[in-house]
Amino acid sequence: MINNSNKVFNPDYRWMPNLPEDAMLKNPIVGIPEHLKEDNELTEFFKLSSPGYSPAFGIKYIMNVNLLDHQLSMMLAMLKFKFPMLLLSRGAGKTMMLAIYAVYHAVMFPGTRIILVSASFRQAKLIFNEIKTIYDNAPILRQLSNHEPRIGNDSCKYQVCNSTITALPLGKGDKIRGERGHVILADEFDSIDPEIFDTVIRGFGATQSDPWQKSKDTFVNKDEGVKSGSPVSEGNKIILAGTAGYTNGTFYRHYKHYKAIIANKLIGSADSFQDILGQDVKKYDLDFRDYCIIRYKWTDLPRGMMDEKLIQGAMATMPRQIFDMEYNAEFGDDSLGFFKAKDIREATSSGDGGFEVRSQGVIGRRYVMGVDPARTTDRFSISIVESGNPSKIVYHWTCQGEKFSHSAAKIRQLMRDFNIVGINMDAGGGGYAVEELLNVTKTPEGSEIRKEDEKIILRIDQDRVHGLDEDQCIRILNLQNFTSNWIEEANTSLQKNIEDRSLMFPKTYVDSGSASLEDVVFEVSEMKKELLSIGITYTKSGKKSFDLKPGDSRKDDNVKHKDRYSSLLLSNHMASNLEDMLLYGPARAAKAYNDDDTLGGWTEEFGN
Repeated sequence: MINNSNKVFNPDYRWMPNLPEDAMLKNPIVGIPEHLKEDNELTEFFKLSSPGYSPAFGIKYIMNVNLLDHQLSMMLAMLKFKFPMLLLSRGAGKTMMLAIYAVYHAVMFPGTRIILVSASFRQAKLIFNEIKTIYDNAPILRQLSNHEPRIGNDSCKYQVCNSTITALPLGKGDKIRGERGHVILADEFDSIDPEIFDTVIRGFGATQSDPWQKSKDTFVNKDEGVKSGSPVSEGNKIILAGTAGYTNGTFYRHYKHYKAIIANKLIGSADSFQDILGQDVKKYDLDFRDYCIIRYKWTDLPRGMMDEKLIQGAMATMPRQIFDMEYNAEFGDDSLGFFKAKDIREATSSGDGGFEVRSQGVIGRRYVMGVDPARTTDRFSISIVESGNPSKIVYHWTCQGEKFSHSAAKIRQLMRDFNIVGINMDAGGGGYAVEELLNVTKTPEGSEIRKEDEKIILRIDQDRVHGLDEDQCIRILNLQNFTSNWIEEANTSLQKNIEDRSLMFPKTYVDSGSASLEDVVFEVSEMKKELLSIGITYTKSGKKSFDLKPGDSRKDDNVKHKDRYSSLLLSNHMASNLEDMLLYGPARAAKAYNDDDTLGGWTEEFGN
């Protein structure tokens, strides 16, 4: 951070060596060095705005953005180091900061290729939305641009000063490899597949930077006022950013490595320092002067930037560990939960023999659906499991703030896309209302929910409904009451199925690079986090209680943010008991499932 006298002081720079000195921060209009003066005003302006001199000045006048002190410190770190890490509290403005940096770097180093990656394409699009906002409010930037930022369903692209900023679905890294970028911004890093990062993203270091960049580096070093080494790193960059995750995750592993590299001033081959870095390091060269960590807790941010009522609400309702991860930038211990990270990791599919999330089912296979209806501020959550040995999590979807009719229409749509042979839905929180909506054709507003030729959904054990023929009905719905006995049974079953790998999680990427499927991958990743946040306590009567892990000093935590876990609990329980479920109702109901391959809600056209 920088105070009013332009002196750098230390909020949390324990792992950031060689901070830029005052020359980097001063107003360049005052006392312009002779070698910077130009007859051409535009050329002079760019020199004065260069990363090696005063980025705040350039950002203000080129992009119409005024940086706060902590934002300037992040900008300087991203400019100076090849491998900066931003470990930030929620609300610290990470998305906006990455957008500002991407645009500024593109302008100051023409011909640069910048790539935005995230575990989900929707997160990468959020950065592009910020770029579009900057573009719309910056007349000078618009004049410099080759075209306006283009935000599509499967790609985003912006060209300015012959530089290109691109966001693509990550997939298995193939599209990124083909792009060959100079600067990589990896957002929400904890959710990016570590194999893709190590084999694809790290390989960008071999791509030569544009010669213009090297000339810029040479230029800024002419300024005698800069005494702390090159203010701009040479060559390519990989910037890691995100909030803290669990200690078993990718982000924490790199955080540990960065700290060890800097603290021990390591130079040379990484695998020659396995005693310091651990046995999981990859074969790459390192130089501690390329690394830094910028860590901002919510208390490090300028007063008024964070909504204090929001913070107070989070402290009152979130488990202590989750709050520390989200707002104090502290990595969480995953060993305290009912579900273990090691088990989840080992039950996650990988490699050529692994499976991916799907948007449609496979003919002849059976799928079950778990549905957790939304309560007030909760999410409406749907998980789909392919029944088998092992069973496979193949799809997940959530929404928030939508009417039940919207969610009912989604259930019907998924029945067309998958061979749904069972729906296990929480009876509470709107389950009965959703049941009724599943069997109407249209909402009062006229939106379609059920097609005329689709079957009426009955509960598994429901007797024949008056006025309906057997061929008009399908008995696949179970409305589940969350009794204490059922909750314990369902959690124990889910834990054992994960441990035994009789329930498997999909790959952490999709080969197709589909943006919609990447959103499903993101949902599954969030589901895993929710599983790790579940703890077990005991009531006064000795019964087990499964809920978000409590804070150190609180007895009753809000039960939000576990909707994905709840829908998985429901779908796994039905998949585990599928054969019993098929025989649960009257014999005539069981027979309906064995007539042909279109067991659930599939249409005859499915798969064509």
